[in-house]
Amino acid sequence: MNGRPAPPYHTLFTGGFSPSMVIVQWEESLPPLAGELQTAVDAAWEGLNPNPHFNGRIARLEEWRIRDGALHLWLRPVEYKHLLYSNAHTGEIIRHYGEHQLARALGISAVVVSAEGQILLMERSDRVGEFPGCYDLFGGHIDPPAQGEIPDPFASMEKELDEELALLPGTASLSLFGLLLTREARKPELLFIARCGMESEAMMRAALGARDRYEYRRLLAIPADAESVRGFLQRHRTKLSPSAFGGLEIFAAMR
Repeated sequence: MNGRPAPPYHTLFTGGFSPSMVIVQWEESLPPLAGELQTAVDAAWEGLNPNPHFNGRIARLEEWRIRDGALHLWLRPVEYKHLLYSNAHTGEIIRHYGEHQLARALGISAVVVSAEGQILLMERSDRVGEFPGCYDLFGGHIDPPAQGEIPDPFASMEKELDEELALLPGTASLSLFGLLLTREARKPELLFIARCGMESEAMMRAALGARDRYEYRRLLAIPADAESVRGFLQRHRTKLSPSAFGGLEIFAAMR
């Protein structure tokens, strides 16, 4: 034993996938919940006073597989209130109902790299539902598609970059490089690299007009070389969200 704390995530896979290499299957119904668990989820949501959140639907990861060089994702919707309850009561849900009753909302995060080789990060505000005050990557969740359509993880990631950084779709070149599972909440997260032709200072100025600017207190930039990223992780381990820590550590390992 080397005394180092266990990382706050498990790596499920790493690689490089373009949009044409990701195949999504979509089930339109919500996952069935045990009656007592549904009652607890509803009661916790009603007990939030004030409640700054909206109980929308986001995509849940049912299963994933890499086959013939393609990444296959099986997704279905899950309610945001289920996600919040699942994050706060992970161990209890697993003990009493089984891991399949966790929300398993599929997060998406991007390591945003500027033209001069800087990684942009956010310091999350107190107005967000997950990890307020933590350093984080940019991203969010995959919204359910219109009736009869299939979710697109790449389009969802572009939408998040537009909303959080005012980067219009097509501004950044995206590649999917991994999937992790956070250790405590058992929450899956798809990882992207977003390479942008703008320099970091210009990106920060543009972000002042972003729609979801309220989600973070400030932006910061760190060099994208592996040594600098590892140093940042070591200095700020306890202030990083689990998905940001994992995303940056996996990114550095691939440099």
